[in-house]
Amino acid sequence: MDKIPGYPHLPHALSETQAIPSLFSPEMECTLLNPPSTTLDTVASALQSATLAHFACHGTNNRHDPSQNALLLSDRPLTLRKLVGLQRQDNPGYLAYLSACETFDSKTRDLEEECLHLTSAFLGVGRFAHVVGTLWKVWNEVSRRVAVRDYEEFAVKSKSREN
Repeated sequence: MDKIPGYPHLPHALSETQAIPSLFSPEMECTLLNPPSTTLDTVASALQSATLAHFACHGTNNRHDPSQNALLLSDRPLTLRKLVGLQRQDNPGYLAYLSACETFDSKTRDLEEECLHLTSAFLGVGRFAHVVGTLWKVWNEVSRRVAVRDYEEFAVKSKSREN
């Protein structure tokens, strides 16, 4: 999600998501959802059976209501509340990669010891076995470079396991 009204432009978000499929074997099915197809309904549907979910977008943190912590999509936010309510159609996905600000942070002082953040929602109730999130604000260019390096490493390790 490179352009969301009221938020800074993310010039590297699209190139980040486009670089990832080429790092995996052709047998791995990869569906790219880029604007304008990154609506809440489309993303929620894709998450029901995705093996890997990668989000390169803005993340928001609501200090007063952590259930409204969200990833910002084309039309509406994917909130923690919505994510918790999603059902998986099959086994858990392997990896959710949240390349967005503050996805592993909960700024609610009353609930500091609770796991009320987007990363835990992706892990919760068996949605994804592994989740990468962030504790702070991240620069878009740095996020892209880190994500590509992470996936290069994942691809090398998965290929070595196949041999």
